[in-house]
Amino acid sequence: MTQPVTADHAAQHRPRRADQYRAMMLLVWPMAKYSPCFYRVADDARRILRQHERILWFLRLEQRVALDAHVHVSGEASLKRAQRRRRRWLRSEFGASRQEELYTNHGYQFLRAWERATVLAKEAPLLANELRQMNHDQFRHLEEAQAHVEKLCESARQLLIHQRAVKDFIVFPNGWKWVLCHYGKSEWEGRFMHHCGNAGSKDSFCRLLSLREPVKSDGIICWKPHLTFTYSMTSLVEMKGRGNTKPAPRYYPYIRELFLHPRVTCLSSTLGYMPERDLSWNDLPVEMRQDIRRHRHGFFHSLRESALKRHFNPPPPEPPEPPPKPKGAIVRWMDNHEWAWDLFGFVGAATCPFVLAGPAFLWGWVERWAHQLGVF
Repeated sequence: MTQPVTADHAAQHRPRRADQYRAMMLLVWPMAKYSPCFYRVADDARRILRQHERILWFLRLEQRVALDAHVHVSGEASLKRAQRRRRRWLRSEFGASRQEELYTNHGYQFLRAWERATVLAKEAPLLANELRQMNHDQFRHLEEAQAHVEKLCESARQLLIHQRAVKDFIVFPNGWKWVLCHYGKSEWEGRFMHHCGNAGSKDSFCRLLSLREPVKSDGIICWKPHLTFTYSMTSLVEMKGRGNTKPAPRYYPYIRELFLHPRVTCLSSTLGYMPERDLSWNDLPVEMRQDIRRHRHGFFHSLRESALKRHFNPPPPEPPEPPPKPKGAIVRWMDNHEWAWDLFGFVGAATCPFVLAGPAFLWGWVERWAHQLGVF
């Protein structure tokens, strides 16, 4: 009588995945059963990559490179039937190996890059999400996957700088705080807030003031920005919310505390990008403005309002100045359009290329006296 196969019985007789990975390497390197060092690629991939589908993808690319390198050295006739069949299937799935892959250990470099990324992901939850959602099937070569992972690592380092290279400016009881960044532009600030991150600023003294909220992600506290102000020499230049819009009224209490801080003395008269979307002094409620004036007598905002008026209502252009009157007589010799100024002065006498005739001499005197009398 036949006994039904239970899940425990199937799991007990299913080959271990570690043996499956080693068998894939054994197909490529038959000498692996005599030297365990050939199994190191499979063991490292299992330890570092962890996910089964990702490990299979990596080992298949390693198989393709190893078989192509064997054919490049010894010819296809040296392969066994199973190896030739496996090589044809791998080339149909991933394409042929590149020439430089045959002489470079991209597999080892990719594993090291992935290991660095997993260590960095423990401090940057966004990087951990990127690694989990990474579609490895889109890569046909390990150097492309390695470049993508290194790009994610560099982005995660910039994120850590965005989160940590700051100094507390104002801390509120609910956990929110204004932070003064040690940088004047930030790619991640722009990505969070959907603006340029002050990338176009040329002010070397400019720093970012960011209003941030504590958010817990994967057991790590991250800081989510809500407002981005630019701070230069104790003055506020740009004051914008998400997407280069005016700050919402629910942020006015935090802005009030910022205006009352002793290190913020004025609203700068220098206008930044899209000044019509900056926070204006008149946007605040009347009671809040009176309260700020009562506590900060030296807080200047009139220069900012004057600059905005000049920006949106420019003065009319001044009329052009009239052309200056000539100093002395002007003589035109026939139609050659060459003029001699002050014919009887030293400069005029030295530079005039003409030989004055009698009529021209008389006309010069008439024109000179006419200018002096104001006739024309």
